[in-house]
Amino acid sequence: MITRNKWMAIVPSLIAQLLLLACGGTDQNAGSESDNRSKAITSAVQHAEKKTEVSPADLTNKGVGPIKAFKPGSINAQLVNEGSELFTAKCAMCHKMDRKIVGPPLKGVTSRHSPEWVLNMLLAPDKMIAEDPAAKALYEHYQTPMINQQLTEEEAKAIYDYLRKN
Repeated sequence: MITRNKWMAIVPSLIAQLLLLACGGTDQNAGSESDNRSKAITSAVQHAEKKTEVSPADLTNKGVGPIKAFKPGSINAQLVNEGSELFTAKCAMCHKMDRKIVGPPLKGVTSRHSPEWVLNMLLAPDKMIAEDPAAKALYEHYQTPMINQQLTEEEAKAIYDYLRKN
């Protein structure tokens, strides 16, 4: 039986494979078409990676979602530990701190976005992608929507403290 975490780990790969299959042609010239598709994909990825940061620092944008105001206190070690565990279980399949996996690298995200924006992205990514300009730009750049992990506000705040610490 596939657990939710295993499923979430294989979904991006399945989507990529389906997209590649959808771009396929007939069996004629399969080798050269495959090579051309591979070269086009490699070129597109290299071009996307050369782009500059897609979301410049905007600490006034609170995003859209349940969090209207949040003033973080000092970093709480207990929340950081909880956030680390949650990040590993729910976020690490798509995000790393210092490099792109499926989604953007998260190092410095709390200095580029307001606390409310980050929390709203954690709690309501679908609404953020639909209505928030910065989230839309990230989606357009990475071409993969962030999955709603059904976090509670407390869990989102723990992940936020973890992100602040890192």
